[in-house]
Amino acid sequence: MTTAERDTRRELLDRTIIWNRRELEVLVVDYIEHYDTHRPHHSLNEQPPLPPPPHLETDRPRLQLIRSARCDGLMNEYRNAT
Repeated sequence: MTTAERDTRRELLDRTIIWNRRELEVLVVDYIEHYDTHRPHHSLNEQPPLPPPPHLETDRPRLQLIRSARCDGLMNEYRNAT
């Protein structure tokens, strides 16, 4: 089992009741996007595997945060409000 598979199971599937295949597919696709673009990874010095989208500026001061619920509210992502 790979690290990504283990994390998906531990962080998503072990904490969620899934009622049907459609719901499972939606949750897993959403989690994979979160895992690849937002979630920090210890082996990458707390950076996500993929670079941030170009519309996010990293050198601006943090004034306000926007919280986005992912995977039906199981996880939250935070971004600067600009």
